[in-house]
Amino acid sequence: MRNLLFIILIILLVIPVVQAYKNNIKYYQLPFIVAIATLGFIVPTLYSVKDNLILSDQEYFLYLLNAILCLTASYVGYSYKVKKPKLKKNYYDYRTIILVLTPLTLIGFYISFFLIDASELGLNNSGPIAIFLYFGRFLRPLAVILFFLWLMFKRKYVLLLFSLYLIVSLNFIIISGRRSEVFTLAIIILLPLFFVRNYIPSKKIILLIFAFGISSFFILPAIRGETRQGNFNEISNVSLQSLASAYYSGNKTNEVIEAAVNMRIIYENNGYSYGARFINKFTHQYFSSVLFGENLKKSVTISTFDTKKARDNSVMNSYYKSYLTLTGFADTFYDFGFFSFLVFYFFARLSKYIWVAAYYSNDIMIKMFYSYFVIMIFLSVYDSISFIPTTILQGILIFYLIVKTSKINKYV
Repeated sequence: MRNLLFIILIILLVIPVVQAYKNNIKYYQLPFIVAIATLGFIVPTLYSVKDNLILSDQEYFLYLLNAILCLTASYVGYSYKVKKPKLKKNYYDYRTIILVLTPLTLIGFYISFFLIDASELGLNNSGPIAIFLYFGRFLRPLAVILFFLWLMFKRKYVLLLFSLYLIVSLNFIIISGRRSEVFTLAIIILLPLFFVRNYIPSKKIILLIFAFGISSFFILPAIRGETRQGNFNEISNVSLQSLASAYYSGNKTNEVIEAAVNMRIIYENNGYSYGARFINKFTHQYFSSVLFGENLKKSVTISTFDTKKARDNSVMNSYYKSYLTLTGFADTFYDFGFFSFLVFYFFARLSKYIWVAAYYSNDIMIKMFYSYFVIMIFLSVYDSISFIPTTILQGILIFYLIVKTSKINKYV
């Protein structure tokens, strides 16, 4: 039964890849991005534990079956035809845009590079560092806009500002071993290239990017124990072959394994949150205990099933690991069980609408916003969908500010 479900999953993932192979424009759309993210981050684990008992049959089936349902729903949701929106071309004062972007980029760089310790990222994201992380994430939409402007006007000053984001991104990748940052950086570069230069990577380039992404999945966790301590000379002593061997034999845990165990605990205890976790993540981001006090934060928190307590109290389970991402398929299951496919369905519908608007519109801001939104599509698999409302609001605020300050009242 494990093999059958795994084969069904692979078939679902191969379909959009084949479609993109025949029509290259699909590289930049949800089905392909979701498939590649799943193949890169989810499938290696599901394959490695398929024939051993690190996950029980129940845990394996819960995760795999829910992933199949969510993927199918996202494809169905994205398949609906969306009418071309009647959008007018807006004009913008690009000097004003650069003027607004400059202080925001400098502040974001200062927070992300000097106030956030990359060596501690993922180990302690509470307290002041949570506030720093929030403002540091403004760099992502800023980087998208800056790279668009550089491709359009080739100004060295704009490239200099964009390079500040590159420094922060590479710092997180090299020091803290953030695998998600590798794919985020690729998105921030490839999407503007498509909309400005009509660049579509060749099959070889796509394979190279995918191979590099897969490699980072194994290499970055292997070396970050040394890079976080600044022991760069010790990297050469890390045995990547033995790491991969241990990983594929199921001797190491990771996000997918831990998420599957949590899904089983929630399923057995009927501990679904019914959207409360989505709300809590949003309110916790904007009601920081550092700024408003712990009492206010608790007052706006909706009570949910304590997965950590239920897991830690049972000798049958390993301890709860809060530092690992949930993965999108498990994240929605925590709230809605097997009805979580509805979240993926509506998210896919929204993604299709934004894609159509960006592709057919002459408004550069809509194209910029979709390029930023693709990061959310990637995070919906690798990280969680419940965190997207909080994250995307930062991008919306940036684009709203840019449009309001630079838009010229002239239409064609």
